[in-house]
Amino acid sequence: MLIVIGWIACSFVAAWIAADKGRSGPGFFFLSLLLSPLIGCLAAIGAQPHDRRYINPNAAPPASGRAWLAWSLLLVVCLVAVFSVARLFSVQ
Repeated sequence: MLIVIGWIACSFVAAWIAADKGRSGPGFFFLSLLLSPLIGCLAAIGAQPHDRRYINPNAAPPASGRAWLAWSLLLVVCLVAVFSVARLFSVQ
């Protein structure tokens, strides 16, 4: 069970990296969910940044490069909290 949750959490990291570059976050999430989070992260890191000005000149600038790190840390903290509570209530 822990492997599945870790797999999904790492897939979210790939999605945040891609979204930070202006790419499709859900697309990279499902790519890494199906193939591997490592492949998804490498693909997201290797993807060229998408310039949103060609689509909409009034679009907001992309998020800072550290936004995905903050979200990843928040996800890890939430997962640790969930597992801690689950251990408290588990039947031994």
